[in-house]
Amino acid sequence: MTLSHVINYQSAAIAVALLAGFASSAQAEAISGQGTWETTLQARYFTNDHGHGPDAFYDKDLDITWLADANALAYDYRNYYANSPLTQGIAYYTEAQSWLGSLVEGGVSGWRLPQVNNLGWTSCGGTPVCGSNVPSNSSELAHLFYTTLGDKDNVNPITHEANQPGFGLSNTGPFLNLQSGKYLEELPRQIAPSVWSFDMAVGDQWDNAYTYPGHVFAVHDGDIGSPIPEPGTSLLLTFGLVGLTVMRRWSRS
Repeated sequence: MTLSHVINYQSAAIAVALLAGFASSAQAEAISGQGTWETTLQARYFTNDHGHGPDAFYDKDLDITWLADANALAYDYRNYYANSPLTQGIAYYTEAQSWLGSLVEGGVSGWRLPQVNNLGWTSCGGTPVCGSNVPSNSSELAHLFYTTLGDKDNVNPITHEANQPGFGLSNTGPFLNLQSGKYLEELPRQIAPSVWSFDMAVGDQWDNAYTYPGHVFAVHDGDIGSPIPEPGTSLLLTFGLVGLTVMRRWSRS
């Protein structure tokens, strides 16, 4: 992995401010019956040698594959920059793109940021794709938050009052390390001097300057990976020995 793109932050105060604003811990809770995740997210495996669960989830509604670890950038950088916001999974747009460009999972490259779907919007400007309770089809993260996970916006969509009961990231579904904070997004063809973000803490979506940091959720077009775990080396060896034993017994009979 190329690390030359990492920004030299000006002071520890900036890092502390970023961490305070964006590094909320995820609620490790999958709520059965809330949202559609139990039927629309399908487990995908790249390998089974590490003794863990699914490596990714195919989203049938959106025809994309989400990496199972929703904060994987933090893991990749933790051993290199112990005191950097990157170790919390918080990155600027250029850092996120560099990391995604080098990311290879299951032998597959081509990972990207979640997209804002309305190509006609280059900035917010009072459009329906920005603010509270945005349409679930306005972006992949909005669909994940509102439809797949069944989570609620901070603002009640009927009374328009803030702090409605149960708002925020109450259901994380099957994902690992899904953060209650801002995640970077982009238009499929970036034509405006801004980067978008979806805030999992309150359910809002906005466009921001390119210098605006956020968490990074790796996404891939289409269905990748295997629906069943690939057999590990030890498992294959075990099957081979069992088969060899059976063959020897047959040859002796």
